Amino acid sequence: MMARRSDGGGGFVAVFAILFVVGLIIKYIWWIVGAAALVGGIFVVRALVRHAEQRRLEAAERDAELARRAEQQHRWTLRGDTRGVYGPAGAKRPCARCRLRHPTSAGPRRTCLGWRRSHTTPGS
Repeated sequence: MMARRSDGGGGFVAVFAILFVVGLIIKYIWWIVGAAALVGGIFVVRALVRHAEQRRLEAAERDAELARRAEQQHRWTLRGDTRGVYGPAGAKRPCARCRLRHPTSAGPRRTCLGWRRSHTTPGS
């Protein structure tokens, strides 16, 4: 018995298939480029939407924190606390003796008589 032997006809088919695919690419190159641009555009739009949503959430958090601080300062103002006007960092600490808030800058001062003296020692 004689075995059948392939004489290389498969190589011709492979070359023909490659040429056929290259021809399709050349003929429809603009359709391929358009489809790739469309897919890329979809990914870009999705990324922009995610970024805008993230920025919106961060702005909402900032606004909530600002409203919380404003409400706290409003309550301080209603109680007569200077932190309501100047904020916690700008307010003066109350004097332990008279409970008034003494200014630190020069100028007219409406404070207790003990402001110029040390409040740490009684009877001074």
